[in-house]
Amino acid sequence: MVQENPNKESCKERMKELIRVKKLNRNQVVKRCMREFDDVHKSTFYGWYDEVINEPDIVSWEEDRKLQIVSEYQVIQDLKERMFNRNMEQYDRYCDDYESEEEDKKDEELLEKIEKYEDRLKYFIKK
Repeated sequence: MVQENPNKESCKERMKELIRVKKLNRNQVVKRCMREFDDVHKSTFYGWYDEVINEPDIVSWEEDRKLQIVSEYQVIQDLKERMFNRNMEQYDRYCDDYESEEEDKKDEELLEKIEKYEDRLKYFIKK
C-alpha cells in the first residue's frame, strides 16, 4: 500500500491559489511548489497539478475566465465599430458640404478635413 504524502492537500490548495490568483502556467506553478514543499519528490508535483487542473472548481473558473476574455474582446470590437461609424458620418457630412458649395468657393480647409477622415477610415479598414 502506497503511503500518501501529508503535504498533498496543502500543496494542491497552493496550486489552486497560484492558478487562480497569480494566473501562472504549469511550469511556473510546479517550480513554486518545489521551492515551498521541500520534502516532496520533484516529479510528484506534475501528477498533482494534473489532478488539480481537472477539478470542477478550476475547470469552471477557467470557463468563466474565457467568457470574461471574450466579453472584453467584444467590448473592444464594439468600441472600434462605433469609432468607425462616427468617423464615417463626419466624413459623409464634410463630403456633402463640399459638394454643395459652388465651384469657385470650394474651401481648402474642408478638403483637408475630408482627406484627414479618409486617412482615418483607411486605418480602420486595414484593421
